[in-house]
Amino acid sequence: MENGYASYGEDFWEAELKSMKEIGMDSIIIQYTKTQKDCFFSSTYSNCKIVNTIIRIAEKYSLKIFLGLGLFNFNYDSGFDLDTEIQININLFRQLNGIFKESPSLAGWYIPHELDDKNFNSLYAKKKVYKFFSTVSDFIHTNSSLPVMISPYFGINPDSRSYSAWWNEFFKYSVIDILAMQDGVGTKKVDYISASMVFKDLEDTMKKNNVEFWADIEVFEAVHGYPIDLQPWQAKYADFERVKKQLEYISPYVSKSVIFDYPHYFSPRLKNGLYENYQNLLKGGTL
Repeated sequence: MENGYASYGEDFWEAELKSMKEIGMDSIIIQYTKTQKDCFFSSTYSNCKIVNTIIRIAEKYSLKIFLGLGLFNFNYDSGFDLDTEIQININLFRQLNGIFKESPSLAGWYIPHELDDKNFNSLYAKKKVYKFFSTVSDFIHTNSSLPVMISPYFGINPDSRSYSAWWNEFFKYSVIDILAMQDGVGTKKVDYISASMVFKDLEDTMKKNNVEFWADIEVFEAVHGYPIDLQPWQAKYADFERVKKQLEYISPYVSKSVIFDYPHYFSPRLKNGLYENYQNLLKGGTL
């Protein structure tokens, strides 16, 4: 969630969720509900805050919601206040669970802090990762029967065998129910063939650790930012034939695919052809 889309009203989200339902989408991941500056939900369930609105409309269309926690001062340098980040997210979970736990659409919890194989290989970084995710996920599991999801990513030229070993170690400390791996194609870290090899090697790792394995398909094309250049990150919508290849190559190794992200790149409101081409593909029965 971000301020741009948070400012849109109920009619906008009614049309967005209705169009999702019409092409067979069944789940929505609300990436985060609070930041250092902004809060996107209200303690009054019927209030018009954006998260409340989306959940209310999701109930109408029988869509599942995975509700994200908060992004605050989460980094891995010496100034990172781990205990504060943990406590803020535990308190936020308490608040969200108290408000939305009775919603029939609430299907799980999403921890929005993203891991990768570039920044988290030192012993120092690993200790922080293990403590944060184990503490937050354990608290959620103690107070909710719903699954916990994360969505990590991998770097350029990934060593998928080493990456699998990294996750085997991670799961010794943290109980995560769903892992939706970003495929890295839209960010131009890898192509869809290289991405599929990572997913192939990770499939057994997820099975071994009883983790449901999903793919987070990037339906955008980065035009600025790492690894392209040093400018601020910027992207446009992806070519549909590329997205089709991503699905074809990666889907065999996962139980479900989600996309990043619908309102920015995929909605029929954008008239860029992604939604319509996907809809035609479904009608043809070739996906």
